[in-house]
Amino acid sequence: MLSTCVMSCEQPNASDKLSFPPYAISNFRESSRDGSMVWRNAPLGQSVISPAALHADGTREYDAHNLYGTNMAIAHWDSVARTTGKRPFLVSRCDEDVAADYTRAHM
Repeated sequence: MLSTCVMSCEQPNASDKLSFPPYAISNFRESSRDGSMVWRNAPLGQSVISPAALHADGTREYDAHNLYGTNMAIAHWDSVARTTGKRPFLVSRCDEDVAADYTRAHM
């Protein structure tokens, strides 16, 4: 079923720490004048949905995305434990506190 997008996808304010974190990462690749590809720093929402975008209920995309990752880690942990009968060891990018019982975050 198709639905209408009801997210607020406006340009983030430069003071928004979700879109402009206090650390610099080279997350955007573009062509330079000589034709080579170079990486530069860009807002985290460059070419993808902004982590500061708001869902219809006011939930930030950053929070919804982390909740999804946490639920996936829990489901994976449960299925491996049920299948093998052993306590799984999972490494994930999810950094939610509640996921700490199920996975370890790598950085």
